[in-house]
This record gives sequence, structure tokens and C-alpha cells, in this order.
Amino acid sequence: MMKVIKLIYIFIISSSFHNAFSQEEKILTKDSKLDFKPYFFIGFNAPFQYGNTALADAHSSNIGFSAQLGLLTFKGFYFGFGTDSDEYNVEKTELIGNYPISKHNSYFAFLSYEFEVMKKISFSPIIGFGSSELVIKKGGKRRGKQDGNEFRIGASINYNINKKNAICLNINYINNVYEVNTTESLQEYFSRSNQIQIGLGYKFM
Repeated sequence: MMKVIKLIYIFIISSSFHNAFSQEEKILTKDSKLDFKPYFFIGFNAPFQYGNTALADAHSSNIGFSAQLGLLTFKGFYFGFGTDSDEYNVEKTELIGNYPISKHNSYFAFLSYEFEVMKKISFSPIIGFGSSELVIKKGGKRRGKQDGNEFRIGASINYNINKKNAICLNINYINNVYEVNTTESLQEYFSRSNQIQIGLGYKFM
């Protein structure tokens, strides 16, 4: 009878160790899987153009709109898509033409990584690539467009209200190169833009 009890005891202990190891393995591999975990960000941005470019020299900026859709996560990394829409007042019509507004739209894919800095505060570096367009508008209608490519790099400081909601402060450097048909001496002036963008928005899952 004692041998049977010992065997049962040994079996229980062995099963416990096996279950504990399985649970630990599951916890360790959980974040290693590519997972669909969507979030949505919506907010406002303030673009600050600088350098010897037409956007910086001949325009003044207004408050713009930003949105992001995070889709896939893997080991703390997030992949998704985003868009910006900014309007600029034309200040030098002799350079741009007799148009009151230039509108800049961006469409990009991004990769970000979020880590906790302190309780409720996290930090998210981000890098993105995509396309852009610079549209000349008059009377509410498009009068011309320049297509371009975009590169951005920046970071977000997040105040996490809970696991599903956060307030985010974003700071990005954004570079655009547009397709422009002009003289060689003006190519650099009209075909590029450099921007520091500061944004504030709300993220929820």
C-alpha cells in the first residue's frame, strides 16, 4: 500500500513540474508570435517646415490632421499604416503662383516599438516610409499636384490611461522628395521639403 501511495505522490509531483514548465514555455513564447492586435490613433499635428525649400520659404503652416492604424505586433514591435493631411497658406505668390493654399497629404507604412518608462508612461520610437502629394488649391478645387516619396523618423510619449486607451505626444522628422519638372537651379528648391512635426492625439484599442 505504501508503494502505491509513493507512486501516486511521485506521479503528482512529476505532473506538477510538467504543467509548470508548459505554462512557463507558453508565457515565454506568447510574445514571439506574429499577432493581429489592432489599435487606432487620431489627432492633430503642427508642421514646422525649415530649410531652403518652397514649402518653408513661401508658405505658412496651419494645424493638420493625423491618423494611424496599427495592425500586427511581434515581440513588442508594431506594424501599421498612417496618414497626415496639412494645409499651408501661400505667402509668396510670385514663387508659387496665384494660389491661396497648398495642401500636403502623406500615406505611409510604419514600424514602431513600445516600452515602459514608468508606471502609465511609455515611449515609442517609430520609422516610416511612404508616398506624399503636394496639391495646389484654388476656390476649393485642385489646380495641380506633385507626387513624392516620404521618409519619417520620430517618437511618441504615451500616457496610458489604461490598457486600451492612451494620450500621445508625437515628435517626427519628415523628409519629402517630389517629382518636379523645373530648371536644374531650382530643382532642389521645389523638389524637397524638411519638416519637424509635433502632434497630440488619442490612441485606443
